[in-house]
Amino acid sequence: LYVQSEENSEMNHYVTDYKNDFAEENSNYFFRITPTDSDKYKGLANYYTNKYQYHTITYHEDEIYRGTYELNCKILLSDIIDKWKDVSMDVFGTPAYKEYDTDLYDGYYQDDYSADSTELVESPYENNPNYGSLTDERGNEIYLPIEIVNQYGDWEFISGYDVFVDYQYGDLNSAIENESLYLILGETNFRYNLMKDPLFKKEYGKMLEKLDGADMQCVGVSYDGVTGNFNLSFEEMETVTYELESFVKTELTAHDSFRDSIILKYSKSVTSIVPVAFFVSAILIIVLAVYLMLAAGHRKGEETIVYNSFDKIPVDLFAYYYMILVATWYSNI
Repeated sequence: LYVQSEENSEMNHYVTDYKNDFAEENSNYFFRITPTDSDKYKGLANYYTNKYQYHTITYHEDEIYRGTYELNCKILLSDIIDKWKDVSMDVFGTPAYKEYDTDLYDGYYQDDYSADSTELVESPYENNPNYGSLTDERGNEIYLPIEIVNQYGDWEFISGYDVFVDYQYGDLNSAIENESLYLILGETNFRYNLMKDPLFKKEYGKMLEKLDGADMQCVGVSYDGVTGNFNLSFEEMETVTYELESFVKTELTAHDSFRDSIILKYSKSVTSIVPVAFFVSAILIIVLAVYLMLAAGHRKGEETIVYNSFDKIPVDLFAYYYMILVATWYSNI
């Protein structure tokens, strides 16, 4: 209510209707909202009356919407695939890509540590169950991860429609906080952490610096594998505390729920006699208490105190059975 602006928005129309509903001619209820940070937020009140029958002050805390921010950056799928080729990006930690020219090495490759030597050692990919082989157009045998071979045939057949965004945490904001927002390749174990992409980290840092510690909630994420557009949508929320002062008029002039209330209809007559009833009740309590204390133990025609059957029970025996009775009652509750 107290952040209404001049914008032609649905929320501002709602506020206007709300204020009309609580205009003096339509409501017997007066309210006044005073934000704690009155320098930043304006207060709001429908009208004021100094003749009221009920008055309360309550304190509230609420989150208000401050705006939407879009973070966009371009992360090309071709660049991600190149990183999948060169770096271990699958959950098993196995190397992602390696080529071998079998025409030249006949399934073997030269030892890196003996460059001047002609010693050849067996390729680690040839009998590795995590890899499969293809033959290119030149007749060379190429070793690729078995998941790529089985599902796509080759890296070049992966399209933008084969990838989707996923995260380990059930909550999107937790995933962003823990930098665990991944681009997943189909049904494979290949994934790319979008939060750790250098371009994204740069743009994300600029946004955080611009917003200067504002309370941001991520409400959407998308990645277009065809164009490479990566998008995060944020909403800025702010916690606001305020005082709500409420009144109900003495004279219920408007036709609303207060005027139709049975409680308010009869409460005036009841509350008007409360002071008198309280005074009379207090006098009666004192008089009856004195009478009962003076009359205790007295019988007509007897000048001494007379004990009844209850008075003759020993105190210790009475207390013993009383405690047993109470304990039994509590145990059955």
